[in-house]
Amino acid sequence: MSGLIKSSLARKYAMALSGLFLIVFLLQHFTINIISVFSEEIFNQVSHFMGNNPVVQFLLQPILIFGVLFHFTMGFGLEYQNRNSRSQNYAENKGSANSSWMSRNMIYSG
Repeated sequence: MSGLIKSSLARKYAMALSGLFLIVFLLQHFTINIISVFSEEIFNQVSHFMGNNPVVQFLLQPILIFGVLFHFTMGFGLEYQNRNSRSQNYAENKGSANSSWMSRNMIYSG
C-alpha cells in the first residue's frame, strides 16, 4: 500500500483531484457572482450567508487554502520528479509546431 502512495501515478491522480476540487470552487464562486446580474437581493442574501456561516468561515476556508497549497506544491514536486527521473534530458525543440507555448510553459503558467 505504501508503494502505491509513493508512486508517480498516485501523485498525478492526487494532483488531478486537487485540480478538480479547485474547479468546483471556481464554479461555485462563479455561480454566486453571476447571481448578482439577475438579483441584487438574492446575491446579498447568499453573500451574507457565506460571510457569516461558521462552517464556511472556519471549516471550508482552511480546506480551500490547503487545496490551493497542495495543488501548488504537488505541481512543482511532480515537475521536479519528472525532470530528475530521466538520466538523459529530452531534446529541446523551442517553438515546435508539436506543442503550444502554454504546454511548454505549464510549470510557470499553471
